[in-house]
Amino acid sequence: MKKTVTFLICALLLFSCGRKEVTIEEQVLINKIQTPENLNIFYNSMTNLTVQVIYETGAEPYTGKTLRDKYYWQLLEDNLQSIFTSRNQTVALTVPKTLTEMTEIPSDQKTTWTAEEIVAKAEAVGNPKSETTHARFVILFLNGHFKNGEDVATNVIGLNVTGTTVIAIFKDVVKEMANLQGEQIAKFGEQSTLVHEMGHALGLVNNGVPLSSSHHDSEHGAHCTNPECVMYWQNEGGKDFMQFLQKIMQSGDTVLYGQECIDDFKKYKP
Repeated sequence: MKKTVTFLICALLLFSCGRKEVTIEEQVLINKIQTPENLNIFYNSMTNLTVQVIYETGAEPYTGKTLRDKYYWQLLEDNLQSIFTSRNQTVALTVPKTLTEMTEIPSDQKTTWTAEEIVAKAEAVGNPKSETTHARFVILFLNGHFKNGEDVATNVIGLNVTGTTVIAIFKDVVKEMANLQGEQIAKFGEQSTLVHEMGHALGLVNNGVPLSSSHHDSEHGAHCTNPECVMYWQNEGGKDFMQFLQKIMQSGDTVLYGQECIDDFKKYKP
Protein backbone atom coordinates (compact mmCIF):
# COMPACT_ATOMS: atom_id res chain seq x y z
CA MET A 1 0.00 0.00 0.00
CA LYS A 2 1.39 3.37 -0.96
CA LYS A 3 2.24 5.62 1.98
CA THR A 4 1.35 9.26 2.14
CA VAL A 5 3.95 11.79 3.24
CA THR A 6 3.35 15.28 4.54
CA PHE A 7 6.10 17.77 3.82
CA LEU A 8 6.39 20.50 6.42
CA ILE A 9 8.32 23.37 4.91
CA CYS A 10 9.97 26.19 6.80
CA ALA A 11 9.80 29.22 4.50
CA LEU A 12 11.81 32.38 5.00
CA LEU A 13 11.14 35.70 3.33
CA LEU A 14 14.34 37.36 2.21
CA PHE A 15 13.93 41.10 1.89
CA SER A 16 14.81 42.49 -1.50
CA CYS A 17 13.28 44.80 -4.06
CA GLY A 18 10.26 43.43 -5.85
CA ARG A 19 9.59 40.52 -3.50
CA LYS A 20 6.29 40.11 -1.76
CA GLU A 21 6.05 38.85 1.79
CA VAL A 22 5.88 35.08 1.92
CA THR A 23 4.88 33.13 4.99
CA ILE A 24 4.74 29.41 5.61
CA GLU A 25 4.37 27.08 2.66
CA GLU A 26 2.95 23.67 3.41
CA GLN A 27 2.12 20.91 0.99
CA VAL A 28 0.26 17.78 2.03
CA LEU A 29 1.32 15.19 -0.50
CA ILE A 30 0.77 11.83 1.05
CA ASN A 31 1.88 10.11 6.30
CA LYS A 32 0.11 12.81 8.16
CA ILE A 33 2.01 12.82 11.42
CA GLN A 34 5.15 11.37 12.91
CA THR A 35 4.71 7.61 13.09
CA PRO A 36 3.64 5.85 16.31
CA GLU A 37 6.70 3.60 15.93
CA ASN A 38 9.10 6.56 16.00
CA LEU A 39 7.19 8.32 18.79
CA ASN A 40 7.37 5.19 20.93
CA ILE A 41 11.14 5.15 20.51
CA PHE A 42 11.53 8.88 21.22
CA TYR A 43 9.42 8.99 24.37
CA ASN A 44 9.44 5.48 25.75
CA SER A 45 12.45 3.25 25.09
CA MET A 46 15.14 5.66 23.85
CA THR A 47 18.26 6.27 25.93
CA ASN A 48 20.42 7.78 23.15
CA LEU A 49 19.70 10.34 20.44
CA THR A 50 22.26 11.00 17.72
CA VAL A 51 22.21 13.83 15.19
CA GLN A 52 24.27 13.12 12.08
CA VAL A 53 25.13 16.09 9.86
CA ILE A 54 26.06 15.50 6.22
CA TYR A 55 26.85 18.40 3.90
CA GLU A 56 27.59 18.80 0.22
CA THR A 57 30.79 20.57 -0.76
CA GLY A 58 29.84 24.23 -0.96
CA ALA A 59 26.96 23.84 1.52
CA GLU A 60 28.95 23.77 4.75
CA PRO A 61 26.93 24.45 7.91
CA TYR A 62 27.88 27.39 10.09
CA THR A 63 30.01 26.26 13.00
CA GLY A 64 32.21 28.02 15.52
CA LYS A 65 31.14 30.00 18.57
CA THR A 66 28.83 32.92 19.32
CA LEU A 67 29.92 36.16 20.95
CA ARG A 68 28.87 34.52 24.24
CA ASP A 69 31.52 31.83 23.63
CA LYS A 70 29.01 29.05 22.98
CA TYR A 71 28.97 26.81 19.95
CA TYR A 72 26.17 27.70 17.54
CA TRP A 73 25.16 24.03 17.50
CA GLN A 74 24.73 24.15 21.26
CA LEU A 75 21.43 25.90 20.53
CA LEU A 76 20.02 22.75 18.95
CA GLU A 77 21.36 20.56 21.75
CA ASP A 78 19.95 22.85 24.47
CA ASN A 79 16.50 22.66 22.92
CA LEU A 80 16.64 18.89 22.62
CA GLN A 81 17.77 18.71 26.24
CA SER A 82 14.87 20.93 27.34
CA ILE A 83 12.42 18.38 25.93
CA PHE A 84 13.77 15.38 27.78
CA THR A 85 14.52 17.28 30.99
CA SER A 86 10.86 18.32 31.11
CA ARG A 87 9.91 14.63 30.92
CA ASN A 88 12.47 13.48 33.49
CA GLN A 89 13.71 11.26 30.69
CA THR A 90 17.43 10.49 30.69
CA VAL A 91 18.74 10.66 27.12
CA ALA A 92 22.38 10.89 26.06
CA LEU A 93 22.56 13.43 23.22
CA THR A 94 25.15 13.43 20.46
CA VAL A 95 25.07 16.68 18.48
CA PRO A 96 28.14 17.68 16.43
CA LYS A 97 29.54 21.15 17.15
CA THR A 98 32.44 21.46 14.71
CA LEU A 99 32.86 20.82 11.01
CA THR A 100 35.31 17.98 11.72
CA GLU A 101 32.48 16.11 13.46
CA MET A 102 30.31 16.39 10.35
CA THR A 103 30.58 14.51 7.07
CA GLU A 104 31.35 16.16 3.72
CA ILE A 105 30.12 14.54 0.51
CA PRO A 106 30.66 15.61 -3.11
CA SER A 107 28.04 17.96 -4.49
CA ASP A 108 25.46 16.42 -6.78
CA GLN A 109 25.49 19.71 -8.73
CA LYS A 110 21.72 19.85 -8.39
CA THR A 111 19.88 23.18 -8.41
CA THR A 112 16.61 21.75 -7.06
CA TRP A 113 15.53 18.95 -4.73
CA THR A 114 12.17 17.26 -4.36
CA ALA A 115 11.20 15.69 -1.05
CA GLU A 116 11.49 12.24 -2.61
CA GLU A 117 15.04 13.04 -3.77
CA ILE A 118 15.95 14.24 -0.28
CA VAL A 119 14.78 11.00 1.32
CA ALA A 120 16.61 8.99 -1.36
CA LYS A 121 19.79 11.00 -0.76
CA ALA A 122 19.60 10.37 2.99
CA GLU A 123 19.32 6.66 2.31
CA ALA A 124 22.14 6.74 -0.23
CA VAL A 125 24.60 8.35 2.20
CA GLY A 126 23.83 5.73 4.82
CA ASN A 127 21.12 7.23 7.00
CA PRO A 128 21.07 4.77 9.91
CA LYS A 129 17.69 3.59 11.14
CA SER A 130 16.51 4.25 14.67
CA GLU A 131 16.55 1.32 17.05
CA THR A 132 14.57 0.62 20.22
CA THR A 133 16.96 2.50 22.50
CA HIS A 134 18.69 4.74 19.97
CA ALA A 135 17.04 7.40 17.78
CA ARG A 136 19.07 8.70 14.86
CA PHE A 137 18.36 11.88 12.90
CA VAL A 138 20.14 12.94 9.73
CA ILE A 139 20.43 16.58 8.67
CA LEU A 140 21.41 17.16 5.05
CA PHE A 141 22.90 20.52 4.03
CA LEU A 142 22.29 20.80 0.31
CA ASN A 143 23.09 23.23 -2.49
CA GLY A 144 20.10 24.48 -4.45
CA HIS A 145 16.44 24.93 -3.55
CA PHE A 146 13.36 22.91 -2.71
CA LYS A 147 11.12 21.93 -5.61
CA ASN A 148 7.46 21.07 -5.15
CA GLY A 149 5.91 19.87 -8.37
CA GLU A 150 6.77 22.45 -10.99
CA ASP A 151 7.40 25.21 -8.44
CA VAL A 152 10.87 26.05 -7.13
CA ALA A 153 10.64 27.54 -3.64
CA THR A 154 13.60 29.91 -3.50
CA ASN A 155 12.66 31.09 0.01
CA VAL A 156 12.47 27.72 1.79
CA ILE A 157 15.33 27.29 4.27
CA GLY A 158 14.57 23.78 5.45
CA LEU A 159 12.08 20.96 5.79
CA ASN A 160 11.36 17.78 7.68
CA VAL A 161 9.68 14.91 5.89
CA THR A 162 6.97 13.88 8.34
CA GLY A 163 7.15 10.26 9.45
CA THR A 164 10.93 10.25 9.01
CA THR A 165 13.99 11.49 10.89
CA VAL A 166 15.30 13.31 7.80
CA ILE A 167 15.79 17.10 7.76
CA ALA A 168 17.17 19.16 4.88
CA ILE A 169 18.67 22.66 4.92
CA PHE A 170 19.00 24.53 1.62
CA LYS A 171 22.25 26.44 1.98
CA ASP A 172 21.64 28.71 -1.02
CA VAL A 173 18.78 30.32 0.91
CA VAL A 174 20.90 30.70 4.05
CA LYS A 175 23.64 32.34 2.00
CA GLU A 176 21.15 34.82 0.55
CA MET A 177 19.96 35.59 4.07
CA ALA A 178 23.57 36.32 5.02
CA ASN A 179 23.95 38.65 2.04
CA LEU A 180 20.77 40.56 2.88
CA GLN A 181 20.70 40.48 6.68
CA GLY A 182 24.28 39.77 7.72
CA GLU A 183 26.11 36.60 8.63
CA GLN A 184 25.26 36.77 12.34
CA ILE A 185 21.52 36.72 11.58
CA ALA A 186 22.06 33.89 9.11
CA LYS A 187 23.92 31.78 11.69
CA PHE A 188 21.09 32.07 14.20
CA GLY A 189 18.54 31.67 11.41
CA GLU A 190 20.12 28.37 10.40
CA GLN A 191 20.01 27.08 13.98
CA SER A 192 16.47 28.35 14.61
CA THR A 193 15.32 26.49 11.50
CA LEU A 194 16.95 23.30 12.77
CA VAL A 195 15.20 23.65 16.15
CA HIS A 196 11.90 24.23 14.35
CA GLU A 197 12.25 21.25 12.03
CA MET A 198 13.40 19.00 14.89
CA GLY A 199 10.22 20.10 16.67
CA HIS A 200 8.15 18.81 13.76
CA ALA A 201 10.19 15.59 13.59
CA LEU A 202 9.62 15.04 17.32
CA GLY A 203 5.85 15.49 16.97
CA LEU A 204 5.07 19.22 17.29
CA VAL A 205 2.55 20.82 17.02
CA ASN A 206 -0.16 18.16 17.28
CA ASN A 207 2.00 16.31 14.77
CA GLY A 208 1.89 13.04 16.69
CA VAL A 209 2.43 14.43 20.20
CA PRO A 210 -1.07 15.39 21.47
CA LEU A 211 -1.87 18.86 22.74
CA SER A 212 -1.83 19.50 26.49
CA SER A 213 -3.54 22.87 25.96
CA SER A 214 -5.20 24.76 23.12
CA HIS A 215 -2.26 26.21 21.19
CA HIS A 216 -2.43 24.48 17.78
CA ASP A 217 -2.68 26.98 14.95
CA SER A 218 -4.38 24.48 12.65
CA GLU A 219 -4.95 27.14 9.99
CA HIS A 220 -1.20 27.15 9.39
CA GLY A 221 -0.46 23.46 9.82
CA ALA A 222 1.53 21.96 12.68
CA HIS A 223 2.31 25.28 14.33
CA CYS A 224 1.88 27.09 17.65
CA THR A 225 -0.29 30.11 18.47
CA ASN A 226 2.36 31.52 20.85
CA PRO A 227 4.37 34.20 19.00
CA GLU A 228 7.28 33.72 21.43
CA CYS A 229 7.66 30.07 20.42
CA VAL A 230 9.93 28.86 17.62
CA MET A 231 6.98 26.78 16.37
CA TYR A 232 4.87 29.90 15.72
CA TRP A 233 4.23 30.06 11.98
CA GLN A 234 5.21 33.72 11.49
CA ASN A 235 8.58 33.05 13.08
CA GLU A 236 9.39 31.25 9.83
CA GLY A 237 9.13 34.14 7.45
CA GLY A 238 9.41 37.87 6.97
CA LYS A 239 9.94 40.62 9.48
CA ASP A 240 8.63 38.51 12.39
CA PHE A 241 11.38 35.96 11.83
CA MET A 242 14.07 38.65 11.87
CA GLN A 243 12.67 40.10 15.10
CA PHE A 244 12.58 36.62 16.63
CA LEU A 245 16.24 36.05 15.74
CA GLN A 246 17.26 39.44 17.13
CA LYS A 247 15.59 38.55 20.46
CA ILE A 248 17.61 35.33 20.61
CA MET A 249 20.84 37.19 19.94
CA GLN A 250 20.14 39.91 22.49
CA SER A 251 18.72 37.81 25.32
CA GLY A 252 21.06 34.85 25.17
CA ASP A 253 18.11 32.55 25.86
CA THR A 254 18.74 29.19 24.29
CA VAL A 255 15.41 27.38 24.73
CA LEU A 256 13.23 28.44 21.80
CA TYR A 257 10.21 26.21 22.41
CA GLY A 258 7.34 27.95 24.19
CA GLN A 259 5.97 26.61 27.46
CA GLU A 260 2.91 25.20 25.70
CA CYS A 261 5.09 23.00 23.48
CA ILE A 262 7.29 21.98 26.40
CA ASP A 263 4.12 20.97 28.28
CA ASP A 264 3.04 18.85 25.31
CA PHE A 265 6.31 16.93 25.53
CA LYS A 266 6.14 16.74 29.32
CA LYS A 267 2.65 15.24 29.46
CA TYR A 268 2.90 12.91 26.48
CA LYS A 269 2.69 9.20 27.22
CA PRO A 270 2.96 6.98 24.12
